[in-house]
Amino acid sequence: MTFEDFLNSDARARVVKFFLNNPNRFFEVREIAKRLAIPTAALKPHLKRLREDGFLKSRSARSFSISYHFPYLNELKAFALKFPLVSDEWVLKEAKRMKRLKLLLVAGALLHTEKARVEVLLVGDRIQARTAEAFMRRMEAQAARELRYALMTTKDFL
Repeated sequence: MTFEDFLNSDARARVVKFFLNNPNRFFEVREIAKRLAIPTAALKPHLKRLREDGFLKSRSARSFSISYHFPYLNELKAFALKFPLVSDEWVLKEAKRMKRLKLLLVAGALLHTEKARVEVLLVGDRIQARTAEAFMRRMEAQAARELRYALMTTKDFL
């Protein structure tokens, strides 16, 4: 089971994860929508509900941040960490789209450790940088956080 399954809403779970991963600043609705790959119209009801529930605070109708007055914040953080940031099924499905990918290693925040220099290592031949970048943007949208990655040829890896 993923955190999304538990919350019964992929979008809402990603919004919660996004703010848990970025607790110290306000974000405009457009930036949240872009980073999470959720249409603005679909995002707004979730932001409104999370603000009404006390999880978020806002400076305006378009700017949101996590509320440290939310009574269950610490428990929610601890609970969210028990779930993978990105499901194995999602990674496998998306990785298959990169036909020339030979190896994909997952580390760092995706395994709940912050000490790794990268979270994802992609190894393959003739993988275009924009293809890897698009893959990583989709993965970041799922993980609701920025991820570091490295793209290497098979020769460079060996």
